[in-house]
Amino acid sequence: KYYTYHLWENIYHTICTKTHPFPWPNPKTGLPVQQYHFHSRNLPSLTEIHTKWYKFEESTKKYIKIIPNNIKELLSPIGLALWIMDDGYWSVDTVYLCTDGFTKTEVEKLVEVLSSKFKLKSNLNRRIKENKEVCWRIRFSQNQENITNLISLVKPYFTKGMLYKLGL
Repeated sequence: KYYTYHLWENIYHTICTKTHPFPWPNPKTGLPVQQYHFHSRNLPSLTEIHTKWYKFEESTKKYIKIIPNNIKELLSPIGLALWIMDDGYWSVDTVYLCTDGFTKTEVEKLVEVLSSKFKLKSNLNRRIKENKEVCWRIRFSQNQENITNLISLVKPYFTKGMLYKLGL
C-alpha cells in the first residue's frame, strides 16, 4: 500500500488521475486486500511507451510484454531500483528479478545490459511454473562486491518499506 502511494504521489503523479490508489479486492467483499491500483490518464506519450514495451500477438489476441531494442539507453539506476521494488525479491544472499514474461533471449539481453551498463554480474535462473511452463529469472551473483555495487546503485531510490528486497 505504502509503495503504491509512493509511486502515485512521487513517480507517476504527472500521468495519473486524481483518484487515489484503491485496494483489490474491494474490502467490502470481506476478502483480504492483496493489491493496490491507480489509474493513469490517457496520454499520447503513454501510447508511445506502450508500443515500445508491448506487441500484439495475433494467435492469442493479446498484447505481450517485450524488451525494447534500446533497453540499454532506457535503463537507469532509478529504473533498476523501481524494477527491483516491483518485480524483485531477496533470497539466499542475493536479489532476483522476476522476468517470467520475457523470452529466454530477452532475459539474456537484460543480463548483458546489466553487465555492460552497470558492471553487475547476473545470470539466468530457470524456473518451472505450476503449469510446467519454463520461464527465466535474473539472479545477481552472490559475490559480495557485486551485491554491494547493486545496493549502492539502487538504494538511494528505494523507499524504506522496500529495503527488505535488498536484504536490508
